[in-house]
Amino acid sequence: MDITVEYFLGLNPTRQISLLKEMKFKKLSREERIDFIKTVLQSELSSKTTASALKVLRELKYRDQLFFRQFLYHADSSVANATRKAISDAIEQKDSGIIKITEILKKERGESRMEYLESILKDKIDFNADMLLSLLSIDDSSIREKLIREINRDYNLDEARLVEAIKGSVWHVRAAIVKVLSNRQSDYLLDVIEYLMDDKNVEVKLSLIDALSGIDPHQARVYLERLKQDSLVWVKKQAEKVLANTYKDIE
Repeated sequence: MDITVEYFLGLNPTRQISLLKEMKFKKLSREERIDFIKTVLQSELSSKTTASALKVLRELKYRDQLFFRQFLYHADSSVANATRKAISDAIEQKDSGIIKITEILKKERGESRMEYLESILKDKIDFNADMLLSLLSIDDSSIREKLIREINRDYNLDEARLVEAIKGSVWHVRAAIVKVLSNRQSDYLLDVIEYLMDDKNVEVKLSLIDALSGIDPHQARVYLERLKQDSLVWVKKQAEKVLANTYKDIE
């Protein structure tokens, strides 16, 4: 007999919990089991069934913390506890997964390195801000350039996390983050412009000048006029060039 959501919801809590442990359920693929549990959790289940379902999701190494958080403040402590364990495991799995992927990429060479990076980028659902930051930290300009080109708005990144990371990263990571935010036409870029205006690195400042082309022209002009007075010669020249080419017809 096929296991359907309707059939499951028609069972009493004891049978529901039992079914999640039965072999006929375990024979479903991991993705099918995850989808099934997520679906039934949207219905009104008993606290015992809810806690058991969350535990199964955790055992299946489901990592969506946002999904789990909706149960974090459940009135029943068994559900809240199961949720906390699931979130804790998700954080641990994410961190260890990022470290493993980054270390593998570091060891790869030549074409195989870029092929492995391609395989990472295909997973747009699990790819996140922390993964991006870890990969940008690898001392390989070709990796950074690939990430800058590829990480468009199709990737669901926590851009606030990227802005936060700018303030504690090395210069090449700061420059890359600015380019990624610019390519994604992120509003978060505005939150960090003033900080970047005081950056002492040429490449970071040049990345900022390029990024200014993506914001309101009148607003961008204010920053470019300031950058025209910058102490870094290349920054000053580039700001002057952009002003001359972009605003020559604007009085």
